Amino acid sequence: MKKAKWYVDHQATHIHIARDGKGGFIWYVLRKDNPGGWKKVLNKTLQAYIDACNGKKAPMIKTYADLANVCQGYHHLVVAAKRVPGCDMNKAKLDCPTCKGFKLYGICSHVVAINTILGKADVDDALAELSKPRKQRGGGFRSGVRPALMKEKEAESDSSPPPESDSSDDEPLSKRVKVREALTGPKTKGLKGLQLP
Repeated sequence: MKKAKWYVDHQATHIHIARDGKGGFIWYVLRKDNPGGWKKVLNKTLQAYIDACNGKKAPMIKTYADLANVCQGYHHLVVAAKRVPGCDMNKAKLDCPTCKGFKLYGICSHVVAINTILGKADVDDALAELSKPRKQRGGGFRSGVRPALMKEKEAESDSSPPPESDSSDDEPLSKRVKVREALTGPKTKGLKGLQLP
């Protein structure tokens, strides 16, 4: 959306409209990050792009790098001859046949920009909707809720006798471990059943 807004703001330098010979229009869009480094639509580079799309070699193309710069420098949009995916931002039913984004998702920044210029969509409203601050949901630490990883309180006294009832769930774990070690001896890991001479 931000890229489409950029194209709308720079339409005088990056968008060229031409007739297609059938009563319709073709919109040529100079890519924002074109490999040729061009800052505006030039007649020479646009004609080279049109020639390349029609299978002709333009006089300005001397090397393969020149051809790549011209072909990757522009996109063209036409009114779709076949059905395009429905989208609120493409009410003019435009097709961008040279754009990878349009082929993958059915919408691209070039289509959104031209629809905005034609008055069929509004990129400013879409950006305002997307830029709204998010509502805070009920996550995070809430007061009154004890965090899961807190150190357990130590037993008040180690010399107190073990509880008389069998249920030892009410006393701290550290006290239960100390009482168990006093009665059975310290626990050894990995040496169960092994006796040394």
